[in-house]
Amino acid sequence: LAADKFQECFLNWIQAVGKRTKGQIIPIDGKKVRRSHDKEGGKSAIHMVSAWASEQGIALGQLAPAEKSNEITAIPELIDQIDLKGAVVTIDAMGCQKAIARKIIDGGGDYVLAVKENQPKLYQAIQSFFHEQMEDDFGHAHHRRHETHEKSHGRIDERYYYLANLPADFPLKKQWPGLKAIGMVIRMTTDSDGVERFDVRYFIVSRYLSGQRFAQSVREHWGI
Repeated sequence: LAADKFQECFLNWIQAVGKRTKGQIIPIDGKKVRRSHDKEGGKSAIHMVSAWASEQGIALGQLAPAEKSNEITAIPELIDQIDLKGAVVTIDAMGCQKAIARKIIDGGGDYVLAVKENQPKLYQAIQSFFHEQMEDDFGHAHHRRHETHEKSHGRIDERYYYLANLPADFPLKKQWPGLKAIGMVIRMTTDSDGVERFDVRYFIVSRYLSGQRFAQSVREHWGI
């Protein structure tokens, strides 16, 4: 069988048997396939971009871009293969692109996109907003929050999730299709030897989710 036709048949079957849930979370991410390289043949490891139905535990679609840098072009093509209606799509910072956000919205879904320095103006705007709001514990901002506290193998993980309704004066609101909220996640980790680590991540979101749902979307992304 031709590979593209086999893939088309497989995706049709998966979407037919996969039980859809309202608001299902669909992480999209790129990973290298373990032990797929061929040193003797001079072939590097296969890099796959996958869409994962986290609640069902099945892959809805996969593409193999030529290089990791081509994830940005592979993600829109992958989105075209799956039904996003009512879903929440999560993508890491590489996929935080205006065209990808537009494609998700046009497909009837919502997005939770990680924001890093590859989008410097957006990153700085979100960072400045949350720094200002943290000074008075969000006394002047509509927001939702959630927190988790976990202990495993002697390590304590504390996570604090904040999702703020998009401010009316947010400088980039018109540039990002469907943008409704901005999020921040603070993770504090204490190792068994007492060493503490601190991490902050930022997100743009196209739906004003509950604090718990926002936390679930962020955590389930790594299930892929």
